[in-house]
Amino acid sequence: SQSAFEPVWQVLKALRAHDRRLADELDQLRLSLGQRPKSGGRISLPAGQGTIAPTDIRDVGCVIFRVLTGQGHENRSYDLTGPELVTLADVARTFSRVLGREIVYVDQPMEEFRARLTSVNLAPWRSDAVCREFEAIAAGAIDHTTDTVARLLGRPPASLEQFMAVFR
Repeated sequence: SQSAFEPVWQVLKALRAHDRRLADELDQLRLSLGQRPKSGGRISLPAGQGTIAPTDIRDVGCVIFRVLTGQGHENRSYDLTGPELVTLADVARTFSRVLGREIVYVDQPMEEFRARLTSVNLAPWRSDAVCREFEAIAAGAIDHTTDTVARLLGRPPASLEQFMAVFR
């Protein structure tokens, strides 16, 4: 059977063929931010109490596949979000509930976060962009959801809890 991540892998394969350096930088960032904590369970990011609408990567891959292979998407951009707004403290509580162990959110100082990005050799301009994104989250600048995933895929986006239940 085909992996639920197949659309994502196809997009990443195309990205690698187009821009190897960008793909390598994204891999490094993903690995750095996605590392399991060495002691206990902590999510350390500089997001304050800002809210996000986490988007399931499988939904993102399916939307990208639909846009790249379908008609009528030329010169369009899409704002993809998950179905609900949550803080990273909410995310940590959801992880705790699904995984059956305590996970906490720690609002990491921006200077420490930037040092983390630098430690994985992220290009300075990309590090700046990632830091600006977290500043925007902390300021509440992206506190919204959209119906874009539902409109493009004909089904609701997966929730954080649904994603975690599959990949725990």
